[in-house]
Amino acid sequence: DVWYANLGMLYLIIAFLSIVIITIDGFVQYYTTGYDLLHNYPAFSMRSIFNGEGFFRGYPTASFPYPNDLAAWILLALLPLACVTVFDMKKSGFRYLTGSVSMALFYLFFLAKARGAWIGLGLSMLYIAFSKRKIWIVLLLVLVLSASILIKTEMTRAIFATGSLSDRVSMLGTSWQIFANHPVIGNGLNTFFVNFKKYRKPVNSSWGCCNI
Repeated sequence: DVWYANLGMLYLIIAFLSIVIITIDGFVQYYTTGYDLLHNYPAFSMRSIFNGEGFFRGYPTASFPYPNDLAAWILLALLPLACVTVFDMKKSGFRYLTGSVSMALFYLFFLAKARGAWIGLGLSMLYIAFSKRKIWIVLLLVLVLSASILIKTEMTRAIFATGSLSDRVSMLGTSWQIFANHPVIGNGLNTFFVNFKKYRKPVNSSWGCCNI
């Protein structure tokens, strides 16, 4: 039992250190180098301009190829870490450390601007709020949503905008054409993006929808 407990603690420490490393990597990529330190991935659609809407750097990806992948990973890491910090470490000295990492991780999640991941985060927080009977989590969600509406920066518009909806509808139509041509045997392993470029119609999109 002691051996298994020590092994479990070791896994938790390794997971926590991995979270710290990838979080630092994301901030370095976003704020300094423009490339992550682990795989040399560039920040997605990186641009550095200053205008009336504020300074905008693009989308961090850290050690992942796309910001959507980073946001999905952050969801898997952030929610357990934050829940342990808030509900299970009230008397632990490590609470300040895990809390600081959770806040840094959430800010990186905010910078990634992945709308689908925000929906997942909201639904997860609602589940946690009702299962733990914590009304303050619901109030926090309302506050964040209200702030995003009132503070109209380019970053918040990138998260909550619906401009890419037509792109996604077009992508669904193109995907259906690819499927309809070979509904039984398919088109082959890892050929979706090759076929997508053949079938897709030109779309007017200023956002580079869905990392394509």
